[in-house]
Amino acid sequence: MDTTLLLFINHLRNPVLDKFFLFITDKYNLTFIIVPLIIALFLRFRRYAFWIILTIIVAAIVSNTLCSYILKPFFGRARPCMLNIPDLHPLLYINSFSFPSNHAMNIFAFATVLYSFWKGSAYFFYPLAFLVSIGRVYEGVHFPLDVLAGAIFGIVVGLTVSFLFKKIWKEDTSI
Repeated sequence: MDTTLLLFINHLRNPVLDKFFLFITDKYNLTFIIVPLIIALFLRFRRYAFWIILTIIVAAIVSNTLCSYILKPFFGRARPCMLNIPDLHPLLYINSFSFPSNHAMNIFAFATVLYSFWKGSAYFFYPLAFLVSIGRVYEGVHFPLDVLAGAIFGIVVGLTVSFLFKKIWKEDTSI
């Protein structure tokens, strides 16, 4: 089932989607979204901006560390682009472990932290997180289960870190 869904998504390939997914899944291009967000947070929510940004940074550190140094080595799942799957046409070749997706875990942790402080952010950042995650399958570097697990782990990390920061802060932090 995982390989069947991978091939279905990967076979949607066309030049426009290739450029789109390569752009939004590049971690450096995400700065074009994150930096303006940080500026907007400071302008709109001056009182809360520091705490929101600090929570995002801690969630990113926890998410990235958990995924890269604990979960990926523990599960040791090879990426589809490294398995010579017939009819798979990867856009990228990455030689590291696949499960769970670090991109999915980080972007869902980010979206969840934002949501925990600012409910309206869900309309933009959860769809963005979904597109980044699907993009990794489209590119042939993750199985669908990798990004699903990454999303779940990311949401758990985002909720946990947000909960802990709100307990420390002890103020109403909903915007």
